Amino acid sequence: MTSLTIHVSNATDTAVLATTLAQLLTAGDIILFAGDLGTGKTNFVTSAGTTLGCQSRITSPTFIIADLHPIDLGTLIHVDAYRLGNTAEFTDLGLDEYMPQGITMIEWGDKIADQFTDYLYIEISFVEDGTADQRQFVLSSTTPAWQTKLEQLKANLPQEMFQS
Repeated sequence: MTSLTIHVSNATDTAVLATTLAQLLTAGDIILFAGDLGTGKTNFVTSAGTTLGCQSRITSPTFIIADLHPIDLGTLIHVDAYRLGNTAEFTDLGLDEYMPQGITMIEWGDKIADQFTDYLYIEISFVEDGTADQRQFVLSSTTPAWQTKLEQLKANLPQEMFQS
């Protein structure tokens, strides 16, 4: 498994991370997010979506479960799995027909991770003894395509993001 730990100091740094990662994404990519309430999952998706060409407003789909946004690569499929009881409920949404032609980002994705084999897992956490805006992002995957993208991401981000 390849993993990359990144520290951000504020929302601007989070946007830089999301934007830089979005530039590496290709149709069919799936990103699963985990993290407590307020860690910045939706903000990350919003920044990435803007970079991907999304013209519509991206908000948390907590109550609608999934939202589809047109982007340059097809469709941004933004899911909030918090209210899903199991992976069968995710399957029942019928999003699998859109996923190969777009980018899928699933908040609370750890709840349904066993549904997927090829994905990037991003765990976001507050930094202990840090300011309210500091976050730690741990990005991990076991597949070669994502390992390559993580190497490219590390090469394209400011090196101070890798300091603890």
